[in-house]
Amino acid sequence: MSTYENAADIEFFNDCLDTLIKDLLYDDLGVTEYRWDQNLESSIQKSAWVASLLASSNNEEHQSKALSFAILAYIKKRGNDEEEMYERYLYIVLSRIERVIESLPREAAGFGNCVQQHQNRSNFQ
Repeated sequence: MSTYENAADIEFFNDCLDTLIKDLLYDDLGVTEYRWDQNLESSIQKSAWVASLLASSNNEEHQSKALSFAILAYIKKRGNDEEEMYERYLYIVLSRIERVIESLPREAAGFGNCVQQHQNRSNFQ
């Protein structure tokens, strides 16, 4: 099992991601009885490290988890003192994912078919 696979399976990271999703949904539905776990704040901080690592993986599922966490953490922190920090964090995750995609050969990144189709159309005309 790779480092990325181990990171993607860390229980506190997945629990934190689930809690962020539930919290967003509950806020949207106006549910006020639900409250954050006392330890969630430290889980968010630890999970940010895991998501940063996953953003550097070549695996789309890992990148998706990293991006989901970064977006949800930013939404959760929007409007408070930590908003700017989580906005920068979101940009960091996005830039790592973009860097990984740019480092792949065009075919592996999904660009090969687009380029080939464009060339075929150009040759046809």
